[in-house]
Amino acid sequence: MANDFLTLFVTDINRSFDGLILSIERDRPDLLQAALHARDLADALSSVGLLQLSAITADIARQLSQEQQSVLPVTYQLVELLKKALDVLAATDDVVIIPDQIDEIQKLANSMLDLSQLNEPLKNQFNLNPNSDVMPATSKSWQINAVDSQQPSPTKPSQVSSLYSGAILLAQRRHALNTVQRIRRLVFEQASPKDVDSLLGEHQDALLEFGQLNLANYLDGIAEQVDAAMILADADVLEALSTILSILPKASLLRVSKQALTLFIDLQNVSPSPLELENAGQLVANLSGRLEFVNQSVRLIIPSSLKRMRLISFMRGADQFVVSWAQLVSVGNVLNTVGTYDALGGAEGCPKEITLMCGLQSCTLYAEELLPVSNMNVFALPSLLTGPEWLRGVAIDHANRPYSWISLKRTA
Repeated sequence: MANDFLTLFVTDINRSFDGLILSIERDRPDLLQAALHARDLADALSSVGLLQLSAITADIARQLSQEQQSVLPVTYQLVELLKKALDVLAATDDVVIIPDQIDEIQKLANSMLDLSQLNEPLKNQFNLNPNSDVMPATSKSWQINAVDSQQPSPTKPSQVSSLYSGAILLAQRRHALNTVQRIRRLVFEQASPKDVDSLLGEHQDALLEFGQLNLANYLDGIAEQVDAAMILADADVLEALSTILSILPKASLLRVSKQALTLFIDLQNVSPSPLELENAGQLVANLSGRLEFVNQSVRLIIPSSLKRMRLISFMRGADQFVVSWAQLVSVGNVLNTVGTYDALGGAEGCPKEITLMCGLQSCTLYAEELLPVSNMNVFALPSLLTGPEWLRGVAIDHANRPYSWISLKRTA
């Protein structure tokens, strides 16, 4: 069932992608038809968590609908980029797109943003401004233009922070208003519950950023060079992250990106001691994230919020469980689990193996059935209540079904 769920989204992406190619590769490109396919493609990309690619595609769709010939060169480049992104999507043989695949697509999307800077007619279209209908994903390539296209006068850091906050709030408000309007239209047209639910989930994800704080304010002096423009996360996550980064050696470069409600943090040219890695890894595990150290680079993958997260869900008997998608390494098949145990107990008859990285430690869970990966609201277990060591709280899906939220290798 879960595999079919992912296949539906990938099929939508491929269908819209093929339609876009046919529309623009005619002797005389049909821009209006291409705009329709690009709009469908943007929605499909958003459904699998590729928000940055979705935002870029939606912006191109708007310009195609205005029959702007100048957008065609960037559209051709988008097509080439998506061919690579779809290859990454095709690499998954199960129910989920793992964080490493999302990160690879993020790198491809960054190259698209760089390209947009080279095309003058599109330059202002990719600015984050109050009139934009799309809240773009975070990258240092996004330019802030809250008033007009004139060169801004020099501002103090506090003024820049205020300007960023104002621009973000205005863009978020526009995005929220437009999303609710799209939902109302679907309800009026008696669209399928699946379409309405997809937009409601998108709206919940956007609402999560209200009240979140700018990561850059927590990174002063953490690294020699910081690339983390306009990254938002909850205050408790940022405070814990600040402590984690203070434990690790100072990096020459710290780069942060955000996709699917998840922060990807890379520290380059660092050589932490085993004790520093252990201490930092424990705090990362407390955040339901993972830590890796390879070739003098430290990578942290953590949720941007512990109130709403991207989760991988699965069944064991009649029980439903979720675990942080940020910790996911791989999903595989198991031929024989006789005598096998995990944190949940006996795992006999579970054909699926979920490999996680809980902080710095590898963990394994077994599943009878994998369910679709999705973003859910989560609620920590109140301190007055007790439960198994692995039980962090409860997650609620789109249909208000409860799941036991698993968090391994964390301290109380």
